[in-house]
This record gives sequence, C-alpha cells and structure tokens, in this order.
Amino acid sequence: MNDAIIIGFLQGLLEWLPVSSKSMIILYLVNAASVSGETAYSLAMFLHFSTATTALITFRSDFSKVIKYLVNREHSSYADCSVLFRSLLVTIAISATIGLPLYLLTRYYILELSGLLLTCFIGIFLILTGLFLKFSKSLKGFKSLEQIGTMDMVLAGFMQGLSALPGLSRSGLVASTLLMRNVEKETALRLTFIISVPIIYGMGIAEFVVGLGFRASLEEFGTINILIALATSFILSLISLRMMLELAKRLDFTKFLICFGCLTFGLSLVTIMLS
Repeated sequence: MNDAIIIGFLQGLLEWLPVSSKSMIILYLVNAASVSGETAYSLAMFLHFSTATTALITFRSDFSKVIKYLVNREHSSYADCSVLFRSLLVTIAISATIGLPLYLLTRYYILELSGLLLTCFIGIFLILTGLFLKFSKSLKGFKSLEQIGTMDMVLAGFMQGLSALPGLSRSGLVASTLLMRNVEKETALRLTFIISVPIIYGMGIAEFVVGLGFRASLEEFGTINILIALATSFILSLISLRMMLELAKRLDFTKFLICFGCLTFGLSLVTIMLS
C-alpha cells in the first residue's frame, strides 16, 4: 500500500510540472519496490488516466464549448471554439503519428531515461530566453488563444508525441514550445493541459490493449494497490494543477519563463542523479 501511495503522489504532483512523471515512477518502482521494468512502465502509463481526468474536469467548460461548436457551428457564440477544436484536431493527429511508433519502440526496446539530458537543455534554454526578454526593450506581442496559428499547434503536437519516450516531460515540452512561440503564459499552460487529455487517454488505452505488461502488473502489483494509486494521484493532481495555473497568473512573463526553466532544469537534474 505504501508503494501505491508514493507512486500516486509522484504522478499527481509531477504531471503538471516540467519533469517526466512516468520516469520518476519507473525509477521508484524498479529501484525501491523491486518491480520489473515492464510492469513499472505499464503502471506509470496507466496512472496518467487519473491526471487526464483531472484536466478534463478542470477544463470541462472548454471541452463543453468544443462539443457545442461541433453540434452547431453556425450558431456557436464562442469565439475561441474554432481555435480549441483546431488545436485538438491538429495535436491529436501529429501526436498520434509521432507518439505511437515511439510508444511501441519504448514498450519493446527502450526503458531508459535517455531524454533527461535533452529536458535539461530545454530548461537552460528557457532560462536564457527569460533573461533575454527581461532585458529586451519590448515585451509586447504575446499571442492570445485566438492568435495561435496552425504551425504553433503542429510543433506542440510534435513535442507531445515525443513525450512517449521515457525521460521527456509532456507538459514541459509542450508548454516550453508554446512559450517560445510567444504564446501568453496562461494560454500556453491552459492549452498544454487541454490538448493532453485525448492523447493521454489514447496512450492509456493503447497500453491496456497492446501492453501485456499491464495485465501482468495486476498480479504483480495488485488491483487494490493500483486503485489506491489512481485515487491518490487524482486527488493530488487536482490541487497541483490549480496551483500551477495560479502561479501563471501571479508571475509576470519573464519571471514565469525563468522559474519554469529552473524547474525543468532542476527536476530533470535530480532525476538524472537518482538514475
């Protein structure tokens, strides 16, 4: 039961931070709980169901708008519905194209944290970008939701697909990409979490269908323990997601960018040291 609470805590806390929650869960289960790498990977993937559900609940009004827009586009009164729908459509297509082959590659050949060094470099680049903006003459022109273009979402979808590899943080990669594309910080985080929902559910279903390791994990880790981990992750992720969104509101853009970069670099460095 202790292991279940700990991995639920890791998933719930780290999913919204710029570090790979699945990597930390795999590290813990393999090294501290003596769980096989295949089972650890399956559990880490399956726990994402809880945090995806958290995002779905938190941004339920946005998903409701998209559904209403699809049902009656001509009479939709929501100006940002088309952007949200296009963002979901583009990122799902790109993420699935990139992520599914990487998932299968990881599932059968790679269970290492090879992406952590890249995440560290992304953190450093974010810090430098924030410092550059801090000393630049103008900080105008940041994109709102309505100003986001197709290329912005193609890049976000590509980065989200890459996060199928262990060691790469989905939220870190996608939010960093949108921030570097001059998207407003609150909009960048909001979109990062919204577009993650379909792909997380999709990868979770793929793990259940393709990954025989998940069925084995029911026996190795125990169904009750899995349910405890899911519940712990869900409750904590509700709190941590709201804290992350509140942080984005309180900090100005340059400070947020620097803080986000420091988190990315620091948490990834800790993970590398633990591995």
